[in-house]
Amino acid sequence: MMQPDESTWMPALGPGNAGGLAVQRILVQRRVAMKNSRIRVLAVLACVATVGTAAADDGFRCGSKIVVTGMTQAEVLDYCGAPTSQSEDVAPVRSANQVVGTTTSYRWTYASFSATRVLVFDQDKLVAIE
Repeated sequence: MMQPDESTWMPALGPGNAGGLAVQRILVQRRVAMKNSRIRVLAVLACVATVGTAAADDGFRCGSKIVVTGMTQAEVLDYCGAPTSQSEDVAPVRSANQVVGTTTSYRWTYASFSATRVLVFDQDKLVAIE
């Protein structure tokens, strides 16, 4: 947007007038302040958009319920029902080059017309939503 020249709308305070220079300084300061406030608003909006995206990756909707990481398999079954497909992977747990046990991870797939979600469980706890 084009700003009018101060001398066109304030003829009594022309550039040669000391009062006119003070008014011009004030107007320039206001423009700079407005520009800075616009930059702040854009920065806040960018942060909010980023947070919104991050939050969307942490969960998904099953009917009227929201599934989030940290839930148990029983809770997810209660919210969403049986998965479309599932797989199980048993991996050794090592410490100092020795196998000290095993851990079981499960991958459940929920497929729908709009999106496919893969839920990864470590033991009984939901650790990732892909």
